[in-house]
Amino acid sequence: MARKVFLPLSLVLALLLALSWSAMAAGERKPVRIQGTKAMYLRVVARPFAKIYKEPKEGAEVVEANVRTFQPFYVYTQPQQAQAVSKTAEEGWYEVGPNDRGQVKGWMKATDVMPWKHAMCLLYTSPEGRKPVLMFSEIKTLQQMVKQPQEQRLAQAQGYYQTIAEAGGKQLPKDFPVVAVEPKRWIDPRTQFYLMPVLEAVNLEVDTFYTTLVKLAAATAAGRGSSNVRTNVQERQQALVAADSGDAAQKIKDQKIDIVYVMDMTKSMRPFIEATLKTILDTSALLSQKMAGGHDLGSNIRFGLWGYRDSETIRGIEFDTRNFTPQLQEVEAFGQTLSTVREANVGSEGFEEDVFGGVDQAILNTQWTGDALRFIVLVGDAPSHPLGHEWNSSKKDENILRTLADEKKVYLFSMHIKYPDPRLSSYHQVGEGQFAKLATNPGTDKAAYFPIQGNDPQDFAKVSKLVAESMVAALQKGQSGAVMAAAPAAPAASSAPAASAAPAAPASQAAQIAEVIRAAQVQWLGKATGAQAPKDITAFAMDRDLENPAIPSLDVCVLLNKRQLDSLVKALQTIIEAGRLGQKSGQGFFESLKNVAVLGGADPDKILSAKKYSDSGLVPEFLKGLPYKSKIMALTGETWASWNAMEQDRFMDELDGKIQAYQDIHEQADQWVQLNQGDDKDQYVYPVKLSLMP
Repeated sequence: MARKVFLPLSLVLALLLALSWSAMAAGERKPVRIQGTKAMYLRVVARPFAKIYKEPKEGAEVVEANVRTFQPFYVYTQPQQAQAVSKTAEEGWYEVGPNDRGQVKGWMKATDVMPWKHAMCLLYTSPEGRKPVLMFSEIKTLQQMVKQPQEQRLAQAQGYYQTIAEAGGKQLPKDFPVVAVEPKRWIDPRTQFYLMPVLEAVNLEVDTFYTTLVKLAAATAAGRGSSNVRTNVQERQQALVAADSGDAAQKIKDQKIDIVYVMDMTKSMRPFIEATLKTILDTSALLSQKMAGGHDLGSNIRFGLWGYRDSETIRGIEFDTRNFTPQLQEVEAFGQTLSTVREANVGSEGFEEDVFGGVDQAILNTQWTGDALRFIVLVGDAPSHPLGHEWNSSKKDENILRTLADEKKVYLFSMHIKYPDPRLSSYHQVGEGQFAKLATNPGTDKAAYFPIQGNDPQDFAKVSKLVAESMVAALQKGQSGAVMAAAPAAPAASSAPAASAAPAAPASQAAQIAEVIRAAQVQWLGKATGAQAPKDITAFAMDRDLENPAIPSLDVCVLLNKRQLDSLVKALQTIIEAGRLGQKSGQGFFESLKNVAVLGGADPDKILSAKKYSDSGLVPEFLKGLPYKSKIMALTGETWASWNAMEQDRFMDELDGKIQAYQDIHEQADQWVQLNQGDDKDQYVYPVKLSLMP
């Protein structure tokens, strides 16, 4: 039984008078401040079926029943144990209100809310190629495990996985340290929305990798019911169902595949356009053969083509990017389309082309088929114009484009054509970095990047044919209820350079292609089967695979609504405007910032007195207090002045690239999540990955 503490009456009266006087002096009550901050208020988010009570006790009058799921509230009183970082106990009551102006609504049980100090939350990464996330009831257990030597850590983690897998229909011991486990199937946050706020975070190093131990809460819109693996046997057994087993065998029969080629169509590319046409004709014959054998695959695969060249300011170049297939086509029609494609009659200026423009258009503006698996095959021999170049029509780089591809569930293969000309080696090196990053797909061990010998069109034809045949094989396996199995790579015959190990190359390439297709299928099946995240738990987890810390298991995101995203765009545009103005006028950064921002009603004195941008009064409210290193928040006048013009341009180009990404996100209606029925579109939310934050 808890001990009762009695205070002297005089002390109680003194405290009450002090509180009353404080409230009168301030004019209103203020919410609880987040520890370590001066102006950041603590909030909580309602779990499904939560209630607000008039008093903090069972049986009290209900002020509001069935509070909207994920509705945020400001906290005016919090339970004592909620302040402890190392505890996950959900006990006591929160006094809450809808705003920070002293409007208190009532009390909510700790079990009905999730504390949320900021807009940061977590999403599971692709489950393919890694172990499920284990969530622990105590941070001490997790810390002790990850600090052990690698061999001991692996043995302990494997022991936990084995215990969970072998428990069957029995409950686990009450002292079992794991309280929840991520399902083996991928969870689509857009169709099965889940919320995992980051409550606390501790950074450390595991096997030379920087990792983070997070205290998280978890809830889903689907309802209540703890996912505690110790006691909830059904939930535990459901989490153990593999991506390609159970009902997935029936679902995979319905899979469709979209393959979109993004091809350089400048003067040097004629042999590779012809080789692609031959690949498509061979694929058509293969599909006809399968159809004759009783497999109707042709209607389940569609093809598309985007061509890219360079700036239209080059006389005779004809186009920068062009969509040859406004509607994706079946293989025979696509073959006819390809037969009409011609390379440019004129050469480009310089060696670089608008690769990023072509990829950007294909990701965002292809008319993808419903719930089809989405693949891009990038073919080119030159690197892209970099971020900030006037002929980079996307205004993005390979990192931003890869993130957008992940968001749109697009998997990419890149075929990088290299010529044996030493004068082009520096271009090939840049192109390799760009093409490989674009082909770094989630759930895979290595980039689906294929260097092609430019003086041997047959080298390209082999890889191109392998990709197409693998897609057909995936469809055929799907009709039998199976997903693609990653083919084992053949060992090299000797220690000779890779270029001479020709016999091993096709098997290795086949393994890479199969790995990408399988990763796409695993993600697709998670959505198709309606996999759901753990809920109603508060626990500790590591953001990387416990057995292989090289693999991220959790993505950190910032949950923003459209208004917040718009305010972020405006803030970055103001910084860029100020930077450009300062370069022309020679003014200091904050003087230029004042001249730009004062037109929007900003306080000029506050801007001029700011030591860094975060003190300028121009920071959107939701950005304040986010616990990550932000370039713009830490920007000082001294730092800006220390950069040369090229460094300043690079900084502003990075911000402009992010602005372009935000604008693309804003326009992608199918990517926004409606948390509650009745929310208008400005209240829809989008989990923006931390890599896209400024």
